[in-house]
Amino acid sequence: MKKIIVSIIGLLGCSALWAQYPYDPSEFDALKYSQPDITGTARYMSMGGAFGALGGDASSIGLNPAGLGVYRSSELSITSGVVHTTTSADWNGKNGTEDKYTIPLNNLTYVISYSNNDKEGLVSSNFAFSFNKIKNFDRNVYVKGGQQTSSLTNYMAGLSSGLSGGTVSTNNNSFNNTNVVPWLSILGNETYLINSGTGSDTTKWSGTNTGGYVRPTYSLSEEGYINEWSLSYAANISNKLYLGAYLGILDLNYDATTRYTEDFATSGNGFTLVNNYHTDGTGINLKVGAIYRPTSSLRLGLSIATPNFLSLTSRSYASISSSTDSAASASISTPKTSSDYEVQGPVQYNLSAAYTFGKLGLVSVDYGLADYSGIKLHDNNGNSSSFIAENQGASNYLKNVQTLRVGAEFKVDDQFSIRGGYALVTSATKDDALKLLRWNTTTTDPGFLLDDKTNYYSLGFGYRNSNGWFIDFAYQLKVCKQNYYAYGTTTDSSLSDYNASDRYAYATSNLLEPAKITTKNNNFILTLGCKF
Repeated sequence: MKKIIVSIIGLLGCSALWAQYPYDPSEFDALKYSQPDITGTARYMSMGGAFGALGGDASSIGLNPAGLGVYRSSELSITSGVVHTTTSADWNGKNGTEDKYTIPLNNLTYVISYSNNDKEGLVSSNFAFSFNKIKNFDRNVYVKGGQQTSSLTNYMAGLSSGLSGGTVSTNNNSFNNTNVVPWLSILGNETYLINSGTGSDTTKWSGTNTGGYVRPTYSLSEEGYINEWSLSYAANISNKLYLGAYLGILDLNYDATTRYTEDFATSGNGFTLVNNYHTDGTGINLKVGAIYRPTSSLRLGLSIATPNFLSLTSRSYASISSSTDSAASASISTPKTSSDYEVQGPVQYNLSAAYTFGKLGLVSVDYGLADYSGIKLHDNNGNSSSFIAENQGASNYLKNVQTLRVGAEFKVDDQFSIRGGYALVTSATKDDALKLLRWNTTTTDPGFLLDDKTNYYSLGFGYRNSNGWFIDFAYQLKVCKQNYYAYGTTTDSSLSDYNASDRYAYATSNLLEPAKITTKNNNFILTLGCKF
């Protein structure tokens, strides 16, 4: 798959500067790169994206390619706007907020319509060339936690169980010993955050702050996008049946920095762990769809999208600094890691229906289904053997996602319309999902986010001029709720069954309470276009 994508786009490359050690992507990474937003033209967004049976809109083509067949003339349109993202968080009774502004280019589409001037058979053939921003990663998150007894140092100690002090020391070049040593253990040992046992228990580790109180904080800065370039074709058969196909080429770019800090309330010491990530790559997908009009007012739609086949390169490095009773100041950084791998997303299905009330307006409903438990990670040769644990984690912790979209449009007159919509996207993660680190992993960020449902509320208006040009405006509020866990926890306290091929979470006696994060995207979107 990677060779196919490279031959189509020719964009992939990996700098030798980053190619020293392998990066370990997780099922949570695969999920993040596989979930699209409901975004597009102003008309599309104002009606909750419920366009699977309607068509005739530039963004509807990406949902159901048969919608391209509804066009009766050629069209050129462009969509942009302003997005204000605010994030609020509550952790153990403490609150934190952040915000960010972005100006995205949502859509650029050119539709070419060829009419046969027939009423039966092949009435018209339409082609479309489109640019779509299907995901915007941009946001800042700040989480300030109240006092608690659970500490990341305890997690580090549990992850290090069975290892000798020399094994996790940089004096013995431990970063190269990737067969047995988790890099997080090295960071903890070199900054005096974990202590090895004595006597016959030298491989039984404990956290420096065991038994003390800590005050944690967490920040996340994300930037990036998933863009889709597409070529589509649709046929209008007797103004009753519309059939379409869509080829999408994906361009992904993602940057993130996480910063996790613990202040040791009891001793006045603490530490800060910083992780930096960059992922880029390309991909491909194919969509097919149909719209059928059993009556002049009713339209029924069906579309199927293949998985997004992504070929990615991810890079990472981390640093940690601490202050402890053993050393007033200590710090260390990991080598830079880089890996090429592939992500196969889920098949997506969409059923839709729309009813038009003559010149008064319309209502539309869409239902989508995608099974994210079937997400797969492969190496750059297409083999999944290197990601057995991650693929099993996707099967265990991810699930079906259902999407409901509802939209309505009321025509005030022949030129002016007002619109409203709502969409609900269910969670892709199970409530008991965990990010579990392998014992030999280079990953040094055990934190993860579990999704709750996402709601979209929208409204807008549009103006159509008799000369062919049009303007649409939309406001969309996206509300996404998530739980942030600084590290995985489990009630299983046994550490005796560790082996180098499995993945682990450390057991703490006090289960970590999650931070409740709410992200709100305020989208103000404008579309300009003309028909000819």
